Amino acid sequence: MRNLPIVTKVMFKTIFDNVLSTTGTSRKSSYFGLAFLLLSLFPLTFLFHTWFFSWFEIAVTINQEGYLFGSFALLVSVIIFIFSLLQVPSVYYFSKDTEFYLSLPLKPSEILGGRFLTSVIYEYLLIIIVYLPLLFSYLAFDFSIVKLLFGVIVGLVLPFIPVLLASLIIIFLMNFVPLFKNKNALNLIIGMFTIVFAIGIQFSIGSQASVENYQKLQDMLIYGNDSLLNNFFKIYPFVIWAANAITKSSILDLLLYLGFTLLLIMLYFIFTQRFYLNGVTNISEGSRSRKRFDKENVQTYRQESTTLLFFKRELKLLFRTPTYLLNLVLGTLIGPILVLVYTFIAGGESALNVEQFNEFSAIINNFLASPINVVATVVVGGFVFGLVLSMLNMISITAISREGQGLYNLKSLPIRFWEVLLGKILVGVSLSMFGALLLVIPIILYVNINPLILIGVIVYSFLVVFGYNALGIYIDVKKPKLNWTNEIQAAKQNLNAGMMVLVCAMGLGLYGALVFAAISVDLIIIPILISIVVTGLMIFLPVKTLIVKADLFFSKINQG
Repeated sequence: MRNLPIVTKVMFKTIFDNVLSTTGTSRKSSYFGLAFLLLSLFPLTFLFHTWFFSWFEIAVTINQEGYLFGSFALLVSVIIFIFSLLQVPSVYYFSKDTEFYLSLPLKPSEILGGRFLTSVIYEYLLIIIVYLPLLFSYLAFDFSIVKLLFGVIVGLVLPFIPVLLASLIIIFLMNFVPLFKNKNALNLIIGMFTIVFAIGIQFSIGSQASVENYQKLQDMLIYGNDSLLNNFFKIYPFVIWAANAITKSSILDLLLYLGFTLLLIMLYFIFTQRFYLNGVTNISEGSRSRKRFDKENVQTYRQESTTLLFFKRELKLLFRTPTYLLNLVLGTLIGPILVLVYTFIAGGESALNVEQFNEFSAIINNFLASPINVVATVVVGGFVFGLVLSMLNMISITAISREGQGLYNLKSLPIRFWEVLLGKILVGVSLSMFGALLLVIPIILYVNINPLILIGVIVYSFLVVFGYNALGIYIDVKKPKLNWTNEIQAAKQNLNAGMMVLVCAMGLGLYGALVFAAISVDLIIIPILISIVVTGLMIFLPVKTLIVKADLFFSKINQG
């Protein structure tokens, strides 16, 4: 195992460099973009801290801080486990350097250890964003050096168990289930499992949130002494040990937690060294059907516009590539789908209350009695709604990057590049607006509002979505990420997409504060004008630039 540190360093550096690599972008700029991306995560970390702090204010008064800490630690573990299921196949099996490491004089344990530690390092981002705010929120009420030390140790070890479990599951499937050796099939099945799992949690929360269950929960809370932790997490002993180690400064629980993790690591190496090589052979990227062209096919061929042609091509690419389908298409629609699931499936007393919706409808209609408020609802509401929908969508911001090296082949085609870009923009707009229609369904069914106003909001949100997608593809044209080794690097590990979403999120927060301030001083006309100006600029500037200079940008990409 003496080569393990070097192997881990090389594996992580290889993947990290692939993430930073961007055509036409200097390495210094890439690091600057990454630093900006990490700094942009601090507002999210602060929000988590505020949320956890408010929960601990309640839990400490009823002596249930152990349960609360354990609950959130379990939540972090589940999130890491789900992300690991999606990440482990790419790291262990579908990485381009797999055959290279197998040819080196390395022990299987060193290769497997490097793969495992590389996966763990990626999960520390979740530890920073979610776990550290949780720990410091608790320590704000009960601080001690021992608890701080134990909390840091637990945080460092917390990703190990979910990553180990995910790795064991994937290695077992790759070794014993031939179907999972197909990359596309594996990604699709695991992705669908995570979506069903998320919807199942949503259904479970909604269906069990009845008055009777709330009464039972209240009784257990009143009992105190971390009774909830002992009742709900008996099947997750490592969570109990982690929570008790911190909240009770128990060195015994800390040792149990570390010992349990060490035991899983030993089982991991025993199991994986025996089966990893069998699973890593005979892996396929996926099957591809070849279409035959005969005389009949040629005679029935009809010419289509370039925009429509690339619109269809982009849709087919998104839906037939599991990585794009799961991370881009379903990633755009999963939010609206979960809202629909909660709306129609939530049961018990927590389900939709007709009287409450009638009261809400009365408040809305009273607000809409003024013409200026109608305009504000259409413009401001449409602006916010469209921007939120757009931030869930990374289709256009990655449209050029997803072409990869194949983008160079487009230069030989007799086409106008701006028509290609328009086709790609319309794909992102179409999927976002489909999500908008899903979200509008509950409003139509349960909120009594003038349908013309609702149509106005949808139309204005369409303008915002179009402008956002146009701006996104403009950024991707200027600095595309064409050098990638697997689809997930182009779809998810793209600094352009992350930075655009974070900047828009911060801008949306400032805009929300402005709207509330304008309402308080009866100057709603200000956010209305700002919305119109920003929407116009989002549409006009990138579209005008792309139409005029699209071919020039295209030629520069091919030179670079």
